[in-house]
Amino acid sequence: MKKMLSLALLLTASSLYAQIEVPQVQKSLYTPLEATWCGYCGKNGIPTTAAIYQEVKVKAIFMDLQPSSTSALYASKAKAISNQINPTGYPSVAINAKLKGVLHPGIKNQLVAEINANYSANSAEVNAGFQWYRTEDSLIVYTNTKYFQAQNGDFYTGVYLTQDSIWEYQANYDANIPNGNIYHNHILREVLSKSSFGIPSGTGAIASGTEHIQRHAIKWKSTWKEEHIHLNTVVWKKENNKYVFQNANNIGEKVKAPELSVESNDGVFLEIYPNPVNSTLFFPKDQENTRLTILQSDGKLVKQFEIGNQNGFQIDVSELAQGLYFIQGTDENGRKIQARFVKE
Repeated sequence: MKKMLSLALLLTASSLYAQIEVPQVQKSLYTPLEATWCGYCGKNGIPTTAAIYQEVKVKAIFMDLQPSSTSALYASKAKAISNQINPTGYPSVAINAKLKGVLHPGIKNQLVAEINANYSANSAEVNAGFQWYRTEDSLIVYTNTKYFQAQNGDFYTGVYLTQDSIWEYQANYDANIPNGNIYHNHILREVLSKSSFGIPSGTGAIASGTEHIQRHAIKWKSTWKEEHIHLNTVVWKKENNKYVFQNANNIGEKVKAPELSVESNDGVFLEIYPNPVNSTLFFPKDQENTRLTILQSDGKLVKQFEIGNQNGFQIDVSELAQGLYFIQGTDENGRKIQARFVKE
């Protein structure tokens, strides 16, 4: 959907995305694997997860996977993560994508102890911060994957949408309502990428201090309510055919960029593709007698070009460093022309 942004708002956005916080905090990824038809999930799994959450809270990201196609809360992208964990049945539980066994009250203390042991407030080797905004029909998330220590390998960053307070059936949750509806929490609903493990965010030898800004997007569903939605990032390292957990983060889900969804009559937001881009950026619409400039996220000018009477045009951005860039200019009618893109 095209949005109309003023130049002032665009520069505010430039500053905002240049300052995506990436906390050097190491957290765990806690993933129960359950189903609404599973009686043991209702009796043991859900109450045990609730008790663990009360003890560890911010030290872990909670993501309930429902990979069974016959579960009322089934999510197709939960299946790939589940397949890697390889549970033996329901309810199972994994920490950092490693199976810990059957989820029941008897292993609560073990799981709490492992989450506490994994937690560190200032020693993460890599993490991904994020900021987000909504249009009328889409959810847009910008991530910044930062490498606090030098790394080597293939890294991926995923954005995960979980939902709380889902009123849905659950077998055997309460003896008084053995097969009734309850409020389900931490349910994985979507991943903001085609892959369940996100998109590439670093490869090969990666220097300490490297940062990689990326754009993730998904259609907003009318059944979602913002107050019940949570966003989380997970950084994975691909080793052969497996994705190995590196870190998880939810700091940023309260950092909304409302100015990016404000409509204004001061300018036109250009259509460009692909975005993110590696080498060639295409402008499919006509632009007549227009001078455009490309700015880094800190406002520094990096490129200028002019467009004559052309039916679409393209520019080479292969020499630009990875990161977020902004395009601005004025057409022959005095309208402000604006766009933004991520260089991979």
